[in-house]
Parts: sequence; structure tokens; C-alpha cells
Amino acid sequence: MALGRFAELAAAYGADLDRWPDAERFAALALAGRSEEARALLADAHELDAALAGLGPPPPPPAALTARIAALRADDAPSARILAPLAAALGRGAVFAMAAAAGLYLGLSLAPSGTGDTGLGLVEASLIAGEAPSIAVVDLLELD
Repeated sequence: MALGRFAELAAAYGADLDRWPDAERFAALALAGRSEEARALLADAHELDAALAGLGPPPPPPAALTARIAALRADDAPSARILAPLAAALGRGAVFAMAAAAGLYLGLSLAPSGTGDTGLGLVEASLIAGEAPSIAVVDLLELD
């Protein structure tokens, strides 16, 4: 394990190696055993863990702020109920439009060009579409 990865894990998971991902815990222990820099990173993480543990829970928000948030939420509720079905319908319409555009593009790009004298373009288009060429096309080409 590289020291940079060790530093990332120490910053993300703290000094307690039991919280680190199982796949990297053994390599982290090995690096901490042989690297003074890794041990210093663990000591810094331990200090941060201790400082965060000593903070306790955050204080509750002021009652005036809670009342203002509740009032805003109550005012927005009817419009949210009205706009939610409209937003869902617009989303479905956009998906349908994209699917139709993709189908049109594929249909036009795979369509036979019609410039050749033979019906090989029809056979190729049928095979690309995963279908067997029709009997009329095979008769036209006089294929066996």
C-alpha cells in the first residue's frame, strides 16, 4: 500500500482500523508497522477522532428558525402536489421523444439505399434486423 492511499483511508475512516475496508486493512497494518510517516498519520487521525467525539451532539436550532421552515414547507406543499404529475409526464414524454428519434435514426441508417440493381441491400437490411430475407427477395435475386 502506498502512503498516499494510507493517508486517504486515515482521513476517511479515522484511526480505528476496524472501520477501514477489509480488503485494505492488512496492507495498512503492514505499512503502519514499518513506516513512521504512516504511524504519524494514524496519530493525527486519532487526535481528530478524539476531538470529534468530545464535541457531543449539536445544539437544537432556534425555535424561530424551525417555525419559519415549517411555514415555508406548508406554503409550498399545494404547488408541489400540482407540479409533481406534470413533471413526471414531461419526463415520460422526453424519454418517448428520445426513443422515437433513436428509432428513426436507426431505421433510416439501416434502410437500403436503393441505388444498386440487385436486392442485396434488402437482404443485408433483413439480416441486420435479425430476420430472414423474404421469399420475394430471394426469388428476385435467384438465390438458392
